[in-house]
Amino acid sequence: MTSPQKLATLSLFLAATTLSCASAPCYEQSVAEVRVCAAGATVAGIDVSYYQGTIDWAAVQRSGRAFAIARVSDGRNTVDTKFAANWRGMKAAGLIRGVYQFFRPSQDAVAQADLLITKVNEAGGFDAADLPPVLDLEATDGQSNTVVRTKAHAWLNRIEERLGVRPIVYTANFMSAAIGTGFASYPLWVANYGVTCPLVPEGWTSWIMWQKSSTGSVPGISGNVDINVFNGTLAELRAFAGQAPDAGVRPPDGGVRIDGGVRVDGGVRVDGGVTADGGVRPDGGVVADAGVRVDGGVRPDGGVVADGGRDAGVAIDAGHDAGIEPDAGIEDDAGMEHDAGTLRDAGMARDAGIPRADGGRPDAGHGMSSGDTCK
Repeated sequence: MTSPQKLATLSLFLAATTLSCASAPCYEQSVAEVRVCAAGATVAGIDVSYYQGTIDWAAVQRSGRAFAIARVSDGRNTVDTKFAANWRGMKAAGLIRGVYQFFRPSQDAVAQADLLITKVNEAGGFDAADLPPVLDLEATDGQSNTVVRTKAHAWLNRIEERLGVRPIVYTANFMSAAIGTGFASYPLWVANYGVTCPLVPEGWTSWIMWQKSSTGSVPGISGNVDINVFNGTLAELRAFAGQAPDAGVRPPDGGVRIDGGVRVDGGVRVDGGVTADGGVRPDGGVVADAGVRVDGGVRPDGGVVADGGRDAGVAIDAGHDAGIEPDAGIEDDAGMEHDAGTLRDAGMARDAGIPRADGGRPDAGHGMSSGDTCK
């Protein structure tokens, strides 16, 4: 995500209204912008690619970072040479880990998604506690808005179809015209540098992660690294990632309350360690009262919809289901605010969202923009 050079972004808009961020999410609006502050506590993390070289992941973990996300490739043709080492190293260090792919709209979307899955499997595979894969949507590759949107949706659908998880979308406000508002149902990782509260892309009103700098310094890494925060507590991050949460913790994804560590997404623990995929399926009388986790409100792992909806015969809404009975622990997380904001580099000029004439770096990382501050 971090490239050797970053292009500064001109401010896109002048703020019309500024609200206090002290006690509630801050919204700063003009005609086409919304800034959203963190809802409260945040958790520190980073994202990396081969640009960071060989990483001492134990040192990263000791520095207080709780999560890390590694690039698997730039499109279909350029696999990140450090991905396998980073994927294994993050797990060995005890970090909550994730994977992102720099998306190339000029290439086959399904093939790109399949490459991500193949490379993760080659590096040891996914764990139930991993973050959902990330679509790094920051370049148009000279394609029309229609092509960008169609192919991005194809990538997202492919990942969800094969893995049973709702992917995360990484993007920034300058991509609003290209991507429209049709991705707002996905959890947002926003890129926006040099601000107090990130500017979210059109359609979103919250974020789960914010890439706030590309010039961070972290023990165990030589040179600059992208700095991120998760919008919530460590318990909420673990719940979002799929780990057994503390009782009563609500995930910051507007989804389902986690009451007792019970999870109903496929391939994950269900009620005390019984696997729900390739073991005991959560549709034969298993009480699914607290571990249903959903990205952005819906995580259809194994055909389970946990946002008060229905799917493939497993309903978790208001306690009605043939065999699965959630308790009062399921509730909307209306109080959680997520913002959005930052975009990775990939050679994209950060002014007015205009891509470089050369279509960006042939082996792009993540880039970010500077911007106005919500004070």
